[in-house]
Amino acid sequence: MYGSTDKSMPQRWLIFILQCVFLLFVYWFLFLNGNEFFQLSIGDSTRRVLLFVFCIVTFLRMSYMVFFLLRRGVTWGEALNVPFAFALYYIGFSMLGGIINIPVDGIDYFAMFIFLAGSVINSWSEMLRDSYRLLYSACSPFITFRFMTGICGKSMESHSKITRERRRSLFLSFINL
Repeated sequence: MYGSTDKSMPQRWLIFILQCVFLLFVYWFLFLNGNEFFQLSIGDSTRRVLLFVFCIVTFLRMSYMVFFLLRRGVTWGEALNVPFAFALYYIGFSMLGGIINIPVDGIDYFAMFIFLAGSVINSWSEMLRDSYRLLYSACSPFITFRFMTGICGKSMESHSKITRERRRSLFLSFINL
């Protein structure tokens, strides 16, 4: 899992396909009278549309992360367990929120702001972390070579301080491009 360089494409596709199945269920529940099957109320139409849009936003963010930002391998156990969290996000929130007949109000707008702000912060931090990893992996062989050969006669502690400071300055200069 951690440290594995295996691409794990079958596992990634399984996660993606299960997310698609969950989204189809949510669409059926919110817009194709799936709530009647469970004998639940229809709920406010604006609220149902917003719930589905937020499911799509989550789907896009998670799919991007699984296919592009997650560089380590994915085990079959992880590929089978992670979709349960997605089921809670997609199906759980849609079923709980999709049956509410109250029109969207101030607390809903506050919740939308929190969701969108959290999504932006999380996605941005994941992309910055990915950029840092790429930058660090480009510099890592040289840093490791210097450490292993003892060039400059530095002790381990002072060397780790130097590399930490150097990595930080490289990262900050990369952000400010």
